[in-house]
Amino acid sequence: MSSSRSTQPPQADDRAFPIRILIRNPVGDTLALRLTEAQAWLNENIGRGEWAMHGQARIGLHAMGVYFRSVEAAARFLEAHPRFELEDTTERLAHLQAARLGRTAPAHSTP
Repeated sequence: MSSSRSTQPPQADDRAFPIRILIRNPVGDTLALRLTEAQAWLNENIGRGEWAMHGQARIGLHAMGVYFRSVEAAARFLEAHPRFELEDTTERLAHLQAARLGRTAPAHSTP
């Protein structure tokens, strides 16, 4: 089965697919086999054109973004792939760190 990784730029898919999940890619793990299996599952169970996938490489972040049109599709995907770990980047956001600690957050700025 051919790959259905989106050929659209991530910005176009940001508009087309409102639900996104980030899957952690541990350093040294290419995720290749698991992603190939996931893509086949997505095509068969969610349908071509109903999902997209993009790398999310940023400084200190190695993840794969999977984009969906519905919350239900994203939930089905996560339920079918329990080995995938979600990438939680909230520890990088000062206002969320402060909220967890019960402090007043500094003024929000976009990185």
